[in-house]
Amino acid sequence: MTKETPRLLMFIRLDMGPAQQLRGDNGEVRMIYRVNGGHFTGDRLSGQVLPVVGDWASIKDGQVTMDVRVQLRTDDGVDVLMAYEGILPMEDGMRDLLPPDARLSQSGHHFRVTPSLEVRGAGYEWLAKAKIFGVGIRFADAIEYHVYEAACCTQT
Repeated sequence: MTKETPRLLMFIRLDMGPAQQLRGDNGEVRMIYRVNGGHFTGDRLSGQVLPVVGDWASIKDGQVTMDVRVQLRTDDGVDVLMAYEGILPMEDGMRDLLPPDARLSQSGHHFRVTPSLEVRGAGYEWLAKAKIFGVGIRFADAIEYHVYEAACCTQT
């Protein structure tokens, strides 16, 4: 039995500004992000991130809950919806960025996602069946992901 390495599907950059942050009386912090665009590149998939995006996050009780929708348009004009949700435990370092009387820093967060892809055009149907995962990092002005396809499911 050989161990197969996941295949890089795409590198994606979401160009973003800082989040609107709302702090509730219960200690919850809600963050609403505006994605201004971006791009994605890969051997079989490349194009632009459209500014038709929803990115919401909530921090409460030591965890971050994410709900994200991103519209991609391939270089040949096919629309792809990338969606993911997640619950991430806050690490000690991240908790330090969220003191009771201050705002969460907008950069330096690493996280993992398991997006689903919905295709609106011919030639990319295989994306809807792909088993993918991503590793991301938040910067002050962007989020960048390396998105991989599981080796068991790689299409040629």
